[in-house]
Amino acid sequence: MEFKSKMIIGAVLMLILFITLTKNAYAYLDPGTGSYFFQLLIAGLLGALFLIKSFWKNLAVAAKSFFLKVSNFIKNFKKCLNK
Repeated sequence: MEFKSKMIIGAVLMLILFITLTKNAYAYLDPGTGSYFFQLLIAGLLGALFLIKSFWKNLAVAAKSFFLKVSNFIKNFKKCLNK
């Protein structure tokens, strides 16, 4: 086995052990915790939207070139079938 795969397997086993063998913490979650997680969710969504907006032109150009290649391939394939 490679070193990376051994490390991944070890990390997964440790995570499973930590999750299954923990005891109850009986911790207190104050009301601000929910609003904090909600704020993190909103920030993540807005960050993802900004990332998409920032790279929209690159995505559009890549998609256009991909579909042009596909359409050219189909045209050439049809020409080969008609010969």
